[in-house]
Amino acid sequence: MTDGGGEMTSPIDPYRQRAVESLFHNLPEGFGERYVALQAIRQAFYSHLAASLQPALNNYVKTQRQDTYEERGELASWINQSLRKMGLSLICPTSNKPAILITDWILSGERKILRYRFQTTEPSGKRVRSCTSYELPDLEVTQGPSRIEGLSKQFKDRDGEHAR
Repeated sequence: MTDGGGEMTSPIDPYRQRAVESLFHNLPEGFGERYVALQAIRQAFYSHLAASLQPALNNYVKTQRQDTYEERGELASWINQSLRKMGLSLICPTSNKPAILITDWILSGERKILRYRFQTTEPSGKRVRSCTSYELPDLEVTQGPSRIEGLSKQFKDRDGEHAR
């Protein structure tokens, strides 16, 4: 079984399937109340998902080669993609905002010094790089940022309703 992106996944065992299904019993009938209840379930799910994955991720990445700029770049890309596929993100240690991990280097004399940096995105879309580390720090995982609706607010019909 694949996840749609070509990666192998395994089916959930019946015990866990029943546990998931039990979360959706006795939800409120009305949209507003149900929406609030489902948001709480979603928040709890992502919180537990991040907490469960974080130690395994940190243990795994510490075993990976990080000697060259290319190795560090591939590792940072793999971390970001793996988390994004699960709806998760890193947390920037400086700002506590959802972030991606990037690699770059600075010159010290004639020597390149490799480093990791966290990159966040402001509501305006501006990207901000911060929290420099010369070694891969312990990574903190959280729910990924919500998708920002860009142009959809501009597509309204003449009565002010969203066009369908």
